Amino acid sequence: MKIPYLIFLALIYINVKVQGQQIITGHIIDNETLIPLPGASIQFYRSIDSVRIKITSTDSNGKFHIDSVPAFQLYILVSYLGYENKMIEISNNKYPSLIALKRLQYNLSEIKIIGQKNPITAQKDTISFDPTFYKLNEEANLASILKKFPGFRFSSDGQVTYYGKNIDKIMINNHVYFGNDIKTALKNISADLISKIQLINKYTSELPSSEDLTEPEKILNIEIKNNKRNKFLGDVKGSIGEKGRFSSQLQINRFGVKNNLTLFISGNNLNGYLDGNYNSGQLIRNWEGGVGSGGSLSQKTKLDFNYKYGNTLTKSDQKVNREYLFNDSSYFYNQEIKQNGNIQYNLANLQFQYTLDSTTEISIVNSTNIEKKQQANNTTYQSLTSELNVVNSGSLFSNNTSTKYSLLNFISLNKKFNKLGRTATFVYSYETSKGKLNNYSITDNIIIDSYEKKTNLKTNQFSLDHSSLEKIHINFNFNEPLNKSINLTIYGGLNFDNSPTLKNTFNYDSITNSYKNIDDSLSISLKNRSKSQYFSLYFKGVLNKLAFTFAARYISINMTSLTKKSNLKSQYSILTPSGLIKYNFNNFKSIAINYDGGSTIPSFSQLNPIPDNSNPTLKREGNPNLKVGFSNNFKVSYSFQDFSQQKATIISWDVSLKNNQIVEGNWITNSGNQIIVPYNVDGIQNYSLNIINSIPIKKNIAQLESSSKIQYSINAFIINNYKESNKSISFDHNTNIKVFIEKKADLNIDGSIQYSHITRENQSGISTNLLAYNINMENNIFLPLNLFLNSGFYYSNLNNGNSNIHTFTTNLSISKEKLYNNHLILKLQIFDLFNQNTGNKRNIGINYVENINSVTFGRMILVNCILKMR
Repeated sequence: MKIPYLIFLALIYINVKVQGQQIITGHIIDNETLIPLPGASIQFYRSIDSVRIKITSTDSNGKFHIDSVPAFQLYILVSYLGYENKMIEISNNKYPSLIALKRLQYNLSEIKIIGQKNPITAQKDTISFDPTFYKLNEEANLASILKKFPGFRFSSDGQVTYYGKNIDKIMINNHVYFGNDIKTALKNISADLISKIQLINKYTSELPSSEDLTEPEKILNIEIKNNKRNKFLGDVKGSIGEKGRFSSQLQINRFGVKNNLTLFISGNNLNGYLDGNYNSGQLIRNWEGGVGSGGSLSQKTKLDFNYKYGNTLTKSDQKVNREYLFNDSSYFYNQEIKQNGNIQYNLANLQFQYTLDSTTEISIVNSTNIEKKQQANNTTYQSLTSELNVVNSGSLFSNNTSTKYSLLNFISLNKKFNKLGRTATFVYSYETSKGKLNNYSITDNIIIDSYEKKTNLKTNQFSLDHSSLEKIHINFNFNEPLNKSINLTIYGGLNFDNSPTLKNTFNYDSITNSYKNIDDSLSISLKNRSKSQYFSLYFKGVLNKLAFTFAARYISINMTSLTKKSNLKSQYSILTPSGLIKYNFNNFKSIAINYDGGSTIPSFSQLNPIPDNSNPTLKREGNPNLKVGFSNNFKVSYSFQDFSQQKATIISWDVSLKNNQIVEGNWITNSGNQIIVPYNVDGIQNYSLNIINSIPIKKNIAQLESSSKIQYSINAFIINNYKESNKSISFDHNTNIKVFIEKKADLNIDGSIQYSHITRENQSGISTNLLAYNINMENNIFLPLNLFLNSGFYYSNLNNGNSNIHTFTTNLSISKEKLYNNHLILKLQIFDLFNQNTGNKRNIGINYVENINSVTFGRMILVNCILKMR
């Protein structure tokens, strides 16, 4: 917005500071007529986290006066009916006291606003999304809205990212929603309840414009429409299909100003099809339900509670053909695996927050989880030489049940001092868990030696495993501003861990028909204990447009593992540095250089030289001589993000160099049995170039997003006592196109291609090439008579030079909406319309290639009924 130069000459700067506070006055006028604007709204926001701290309005002369404003960096938002909003920064107590607003332009003859409404606006650390901008079908939820906006991506486990950065938390009206369960929020918050979505970047420091070494916490805050608050609203969904397929869901929400209440129950046996997972490798029946309530009990007290129950049945039938490639040999390993599983869990979370005064806050968190699992496995296998001669074969049957109880208590004290930016946090946490595992296993193995002599090995065993865990963590965080530009953070603490394990294995006695003979080689009593101290220093600051963070982290850990026959003690002391330098050209563009020193401490299972012989064909053993693994990680990045214009370009060059990296050493015997022992290796390197780009083809009508990654890696590993390595180069590219046609239709096309070339250093001429690509297209059409048509197409192809594996799925649905006074929806769905989903996929590891064929549903037809309770 251009302002006449005479107005700039009239800007008056003041710098009034009284006991850490400031007085702010100003005058709001029309930029053309210079007429005062009475009743204009002035809102004051803190720059660091975009929290509103003050609000006022102009008097009859267009002037405003407000005192007791905290003396840190702010911005104000000025708004007046019929005028464009204006945002003003207040830096170093300086600001323009004369503010001119520009009148919105209208063309009354056409009865429309000149200029297009922007669905995305950005103010400092907050990005706002307008969910009413795009047309949605009647059963759309929060996930449906986010998919319309550029930058949001979803994973199969419910994780959400925005331009590659994870969303950490979802809140409703600034209240915690269902214990930060993101997946539950995406599915159970209906789109027609939402008025605004805010993405907030929350930094840990209060020092204005400070930069953290890590990313800020990313919070999605969902604002509910005023006319939808303080009401019980919900949906009831039911689906039925052929071959006993079904889906059902009940969700009830009440979102108030101070409190939220959520109840949901859902179940289906659609194998993940509803989430777009067409090749899970399992047949799945799932039930889950929960209740959650949270909000303010009083002005000083907040209480959040949620309980969730889930039960999942799984059934899989897979054929796996794997080829191992070694420097001195190669062999094939074929399996046929049939599994049945049953998982139940009960999860309860309670969070209590009490504010003693404006500077002190106490939080208490309790989390309880009870999990029960049952799994039956029936596997037959063959190991073959490169000449396809069988060297061993056999079968494995196992049936195990397990129960685990866990409890976590967490107490924190947050203190703010009179000095701006000086804060302290003290945390005490106690975690305990107990587990019990019963396992029956029967193996029948035939081993053929080089003279074709056959040896038959059979086992029939029962094992009883008791394990427990006890953790006590105490830590503190102190933040001290050294001056207006530099901040010091001190972080430290103590950890005490105790994890005893008792395992007894019994062999089957055919005479007594019972398991009574204990097998000492497979039984163990183990007590693992560790104590660690850690201390970190962070120097963070801002010098004009340059931000920096320098850190040093120190950890000392003592590990003790006791058995009846051995006493393993290990001690490690580690010091790692980190640093970040970032230059901000403006609010949209920056460049950064980052270094992070990392370390990997061996676990108890990797250190203990105790053989695990429970599987005769796969034996594991620890290595007490393992060292700490170190990595040097470098990153140079460039970022341009203008969210209001829907433009973004993010480029990063990453380098990771690793020493003493812990890898699994593999020994393959002549009979095809495998022995795994961990070792330290050097020489692991990784170099990658990452590019994310988002541009509007036509603003708010068509958007193009792309992400590319080029990676070169050198991996090292141990095979049959030889150190081997491979070199790989890979290219991954993804393109997404969103098209919106006058709120009548929209189209989402997502395509990706992956290519990798792996060369094995000690195997001259042996290399693996992999080319994979997929296309996912979804189309929504809003038809007359309140009809809604949705179609989806998914195709993937994988080629490694020898064969192709492809998956092809087409889905179609048509809905009749707004029946029964806008409360009822009827829908017909067809999954895998042409019955083309084969259930084939391929995996490529460091030293193997495998093909997997899984049972799938095939075509599935569902009739749906949705009742909206509004």
